Amino acid sequence: LGEFEVTRARFLKEFPKTQLVSVKLPSEIAKTAVGIKLLKSGYTEAMDLYQRPYTDDDIIVCRCERVSVGEIRKWIRYGVLDFNELKALTKAGMGACGGKTCTSLINRIFREEGIKQENIIPGTKRPLFVEVPMGAFAGIETKKGGK
Repeated sequence: LGEFEVTRARFLKEFPKTQLVSVKLPSEIAKTAVGIKLLKSGYTEAMDLYQRPYTDDDIIVCRCERVSVGEIRKWIRYGVLDFNELKALTKAGMGACGGKTCTSLINRIFREEGIKQENIIPGTKRPLFVEVPMGAFAGIETKKGGK
């Protein structure tokens, strides 16, 4: 049909994976235009800039310490970019799992807030805090109640 000007492109809240594009074209061909084709193959913008389904604030991020998305998001918006500081403020990642469950979810919230990974200060990985017999690491089996 031809090349025409795109006048508007947007996403609706109800359908975040569908992009609505308005195109200015002559009225005599308006009913025959059923789609558009992107001609430039050098499109470089990341799609996640446009597809940002936010995680609800009520969802629990850290199950061990019962920390919600809203609480994490609040501190990120205050400018907290250090995982250790976030742990001190919210206790997220300080439970029994040691952050194995919530770290990736917190990273997602950082992305949703537009924070690049290189700007986030990673948290300190803590060693085991439970006494473990050295033989367990060596694969040595011991008798119950003895050496």
